[in-house]
Amino acid sequence: MLRRLGYGGRMVSFEPLHDAFQRLQRAAASDPLWETRPLACGARTGPATLHVAGNSESSSLLAMLPAHVAAEPRSACVGEQSVTVTTLDAVFPGLHGGEQQVWLKIDTQGSEAQVLHGAAQILPQVQWLQIELSLRPLYAEALEFDKMQALVGALGFDWFGLEPGFSDPVTGELLQLDGIFKRRAAP
Repeated sequence: MLRRLGYGGRMVSFEPLHDAFQRLQRAAASDPLWETRPLACGARTGPATLHVAGNSESSSLLAMLPAHVAAEPRSACVGEQSVTVTTLDAVFPGLHGGEQQVWLKIDTQGSEAQVLHGAAQILPQVQWLQIELSLRPLYAEALEFDKMQALVGALGFDWFGLEPGFSDPVTGELLQLDGIFKRRAAP
C-alpha cells in the first residue's frame, strides 16, 4: 500500500508468524528497498511463544481475551508457534540507513508497550510513530488506551491523527485504532 501511495524509500518489516512471513517475503521479493525479518519485536531478546489466531492477523505474544473472540470468532487461538524475539534497539543500528524521517509502525496485537520498551535507545531517531491502540481490553496484560497514550506522550510524541481499525461487527463499537504521533519539537 505504501508503494501505491507513492512512498519510494526504505522499509523493514518484521513478522514472526511463519506462514505470514512467507507471504510477506514474496510480496517484498521484487522490491530492493524492502527488507523482511522473521522476528517478533519486544522488550527483550530470546525465544517466545506466539498464540496463533485462526485469522492470522490477530496472532499475538499475549493471550487473547474473550471480548476479542466475541467480536471476531475467526480470531480464536488455533495453536502456538515458537518464535524469536528481538528488540528494536538490538537491530536498528544495522538497519538504519541514515534516513532523515524514520516512521515506526507498531502493530503487535497488544504488546506495543513491550516493543517501545525495547526501543528506548533508538526512539530519539524516530520522527513518526504509528501504533495500534485498544479501546477495550482485547489481550491479557496489554496496556489500556489511556496508559498507552501517556507512555507515547512521555516518550516525546504528540497526537497527529488516527485511523479507525477493528470494530465489533454486531454493535459497531470501535475496539482498536491506529494512533499516529509526531515527535514533539524541542522547546
